[in-house]
Amino acid sequence: MSRRHDAEVPLPDGAWAEPLSDDLSLLAFVLPGAELPDALTVAEQEVALHVYAGASQRDIARARGVSVKTIGNQLESIYRKLGVSSRVELVLKLRR
Repeated sequence: MSRRHDAEVPLPDGAWAEPLSDDLSLLAFVLPGAELPDALTVAEQEVALHVYAGASQRDIARARGVSVKTIGNQLESIYRKLGVSSRVELVLKLRR
């Protein structure tokens, strides 16, 4: 059973909520700047920043003018160098 809660809920600084339906809202906030490890090449740093911003592999490939396969290979290299195994872990690793 679903209940609607009409009271205002305080949001963290810099966050905003966008109602999607009567009982669902999207909470969004700006991530702090990314700290890019020196172990990454310039190309890998650019890919990591795109991932940090939430871009898909297809979007990153289009923005960089390379194939999706190239981005996949670069992501594997980034994961190996930073000791992570997912995009979520990568974003958490890059947070300051």
